[in-house]
Amino acid sequence: ASEVQKEWKSHIKSYKSDGIKSGKEVFVDNCSITSISDNTIDIYARVENIKDNTVKLIIGFNLGGAYLNESAPGYQAAEKIVYDFAIKITKAGIEDEMKEEEKDLKKKEKTLEKLEKDNEKLHTSIAASKKAIEDAKKAIEQSKKDIETNLQDQEGSMKEIEAQKKTVQLVSDKLKAVN
Repeated sequence: ASEVQKEWKSHIKSYKSDGIKSGKEVFVDNCSITSISDNTIDIYARVENIKDNTVKLIIGFNLGGAYLNESAPGYQAAEKIVYDFAIKITKAGIEDEMKEEEKDLKKKEKTLEKLEKDNEKLHTSIAASKKAIEDAKKAIEQSKKDIETNLQDQEGSMKEIEAQKKTVQLVSDKLKAVN
């Protein structure tokens, strides 16, 4: 409502007058709109909130003793002024709504873009994890083979030790025989 009132005040300034006062309503003193009347007129405008960003603009054109009505010659001109203003303010409101919706669309597109990048990273992570698992499986298999080889090497080493112990015993016996 306050935005519509502000815009009405700005719109009506394009006509010559003795001044505009605003508070709860906009009052235009001695306004000159020749398409409505050859004499100056006073214009009263009040904006009321209806619901959900809907407002009602009530305008009275005081011709100096009587208010403009449908039977007065300037009625169509006044109606056109109000209609043109209504179209202008409605378009401005829709344009503002469009900007907000476009901004919201961009946010949602950025969210989707981020989700797509996250998805790509997750797929890369899965691939890296699968490779790590395959590498670990290969390492386990190699370790199993290495254990078998190690056990065989230990067995061979134990045989060599037993053989060497026998050799040491023979040399020891030989030494004892010399005494």
